[in-house]
Amino acid sequence: MLAYVKWGNCELHSTPIIGIVYMIVNAFGVAMLNTWVRQPTVDSLGRLSWITIVIFISSMIVPTSPRRMLAGTLVAASMDPLGVWFAHLRGVPVPSLVNTMVLCMPNYVCAVIATLPSHILSPARTKPCVRRRISGATSWSSSSVTAAWVRCGVPNTGCWRVVRQ
Repeated sequence: MLAYVKWGNCELHSTPIIGIVYMIVNAFGVAMLNTWVRQPTVDSLGRLSWITIVIFISSMIVPTSPRRMLAGTLVAASMDPLGVWFAHLRGVPVPSLVNTMVLCMPNYVCAVIATLPSHILSPARTKPCVRRRISGATSWSSSSVTAAWVRCGVPNTGCWRVVRQ
């Protein structure tokens, strides 16, 4: 992620997708740690998973729509049951599917609650691009130009750029 942020030359509209993918990769890593370091039992799965923290922090940082955030958080919440299934494939005794889903229910509740920051900020993010006309602006060359201030990048960040027309 550091390399992407520092040297990546991607469009700003792909940043939320990259953020959601990063959240899912982190949740997968946490799920693998949860099931490979300790044997997945009713006691170990009965505790609150660290995936909930990954989901909550990501939902506050990643600027995306509520629908996209819900889809990403549900996938991230499903990583604990996926980790239990991988443990089952390794031959480790694990709880039944129903018990696993019940024990991982806080992850799914967290996934639904994590859409609240997106709901709160989504009206500001979904407004159409605002254009302000500038007539007689000081020019980049010797003549005056007509330009427009165009909101660029991730909405609600205050980033504006001047575009010649």
